[in-house]
Amino acid sequence: MKRRINKNHQKLIFAGLFLVTAVIVCWLKWPKPSHPDIILITVDALRADHLSAYGYSRKTSPNIDNLAKEGEIFLNCSAVSSKTVCSIPGLFTGRYLAVNKGESFWVNVFDEKFATLQRYLKGFGYFTAALVGNIHIKESKGFTKDFDLFYFNNNGENSGYKLTVEAMKLLNSRRKNKPIFIWLHYMDAHVPYYPLEEYLKIFEKDVLFKENDKILCLRPDNLNSSPYSSDGYLPRAAYCEGKLSLNHYIARYDAGILSADFCIGNLLNNIKKDTIVILTADHGESLGEHNRYFTHGENIYEGVLHIPLILRDNKNFTGGKKISEPVSAVDIVPTILSRIDPLWYFFNSKKFNGIDLRQVYPQGVYLFILSLGMEYKGYR
Repeated sequence: MKRRINKNHQKLIFAGLFLVTAVIVCWLKWPKPSHPDIILITVDALRADHLSAYGYSRKTSPNIDNLAKEGEIFLNCSAVSSKTVCSIPGLFTGRYLAVNKGESFWVNVFDEKFATLQRYLKGFGYFTAALVGNIHIKESKGFTKDFDLFYFNNNGENSGYKLTVEAMKLLNSRRKNKPIFIWLHYMDAHVPYYPLEEYLKIFEKDVLFKENDKILCLRPDNLNSSPYSSDGYLPRAAYCEGKLSLNHYIARYDAGILSADFCIGNLLNNIKKDTIVILTADHGESLGEHNRYFTHGENIYEGVLHIPLILRDNKNFTGGKKISEPVSAVDIVPTILSRIDPLWYFFNSKKFNGIDLRQVYPQGVYLFILSLGMEYKGYR
């Protein structure tokens, strides 16, 4: 005797089949998510507390301040390391990677089993470019991989200007309908500090220049260590002929930030409005704290680990908010990838130690859920 199917069960079966069919049809017909341009700016050795956007009394960063007003400023972001070749791998993989393996510090920086941000973005159809001024990034194995274009310039005081010019050339000569990812790494705030004289003069005449000054001792030649080491001395790499004043070098550092800010302002004035812009640093700089001067990589104190993080994305972040929750540089990759393809990120988030920063942003969960639908409906 055949068992008859209850009419209510039939309705449930038909409703289920209809729902599955509707989901499949929508999935096939919905356009792929739109991919905006992405610009990641890292300023080498940039401390968060020496940006006026973070409350510094000197106006070191008018253009970065404007970026912060348009985007979100994360007040408590930590670098992965106080040394460039150790921090950048974490920033570009979203993972805490051990990189030295007992070898020279510019060998085998990236572990091949971990994909980089640029590799992921290439998979999403991006043209990827790196424009850098740090010699260790150029010489280290792994930093150049997965970039369609890698440009290096470390021409002293002109380095930041040259990088910016190349970035604008790239944006103007881009392929039609192909999104672009550009990483710019500025060296203006890194020793030996090559600020524009007009910027240095501004800070040499202000109130801070006259306060709490100290005469430093130049590191002796006979000490067997790097010219960048401090150990209580003024490092030889930072030394400017005849200058031993602590406040002179802090002024040079701040003028270097202003030089980088000028370049960043020129770049931001020449990009699309919907471009995602992230500004951060690889690490900070010791400016006299704990008897360490104008160096980094020798300790993990606050001055070398507290870095800025500003994110402008008109779709997902309301401009001008300040986020006080602790975050990390490893959160940058997950945040970008979640923005570009939220569904992909939903199934791949476990690949990263970092998190999507919308999780710490007010209404972040709501925005993430909303983006899952809106991206696949083709909204920008």
